[in-house]
Amino acid sequence: MLNYVDRGAIASNGVNGSLATCTDSGICRGGSGIQGFFNLNNFQDGVLSSAFMVGLLIASQYLLLLLLPIIWKMVDGGLILCWM
Repeated sequence: MLNYVDRGAIASNGVNGSLATCTDSGICRGGSGIQGFFNLNNFQDGVLSSAFMVGLLIASQYLLLLLLPIIWKMVDGGLILCWM
């Protein structure tokens, strides 16, 4: 569940926020969200979310290889119970 929350938080434009802006009269408004906190432009923000998704893709393959024997034992146990 935490995996999906992280993915949504990184990809959401509502969380990304905006950069700090200043008007011609010199009044500055601080940035908000991830872009404002880390002072990221739109390109850097896109690279951040893409890097997160690539890391998730690579990590999920290793997790699958780690859990594959356990998954097949669970499937075998379910089939044995089904046939009884």
